[in-house]
Amino acid sequence: MHKKNPLWGKKQDSSIFLLFYRVYFVFTLYLLLLKMSNIKKKGRDMKKNKGFTLIELLVVVAIIGTLAAVGVVAYNGYTSAAKKNASKAIHANIVKYVASELAKCTLDTSSKIFNSTFTAGQAADDAAGTAATDDSGVECGSGGDDIAAFLISEDETPLQDKDPYDGGPAAVGTADSEKPEGDTVITGTTNEILVKTQYSKEATDLLENTIVIE
Repeated sequence: MHKKNPLWGKKQDSSIFLLFYRVYFVFTLYLLLLKMSNIKKKGRDMKKNKGFTLIELLVVVAIIGTLAAVGVVAYNGYTSAAKKNASKAIHANIVKYVASELAKCTLDTSSKIFNSTFTAGQAADDAAGTAATDDSGVECGSGGDDIAAFLISEDETPLQDKDPYDGGPAAVGTADSEKPEGDTVITGTTNEILVKTQYSKEATDLLENTIVIE
């Protein structure tokens, strides 16, 4: 269910780095030409041409400062795009995973789903207090609310994706009130499972999918 996420989320990131290297090349070429010009000047002692002049050093410092500024902007854009793409991919993978596990039940109602240790009928026995063990889990026939609770549980969930923004679990029951970006909220009703993800700091950047339990 896990897929590698693209490193570059936007074409402008590569454009910025291309500009970065072009600037670097032009100024480097300028320094070389300037140095060669100074060496060829008549009447100058060749020993004095072994080092850079103060003006040349100032130019180098200016170039480094410019390149550093461009690099920081490009890097920030890269990391922001990577986090957004990772969050989108996690959302899509969870939706596909839940749908594929539930599809097993249409083929065989005794199928084990979501790596749960429950056997057929154990959920009903557990609810009635007649189960041989008190292990929690889900099975074909479990409601969407029970499945959602299982998927966000700390100990038994098969979902191992991490929030690309804070490093915590991506699948949660409620989004963080202060930093909701990267949280994939899984909730459910008797016949549905809702998956919702805010993939950036913008509250309007949302992905929502509803999975119907047949």
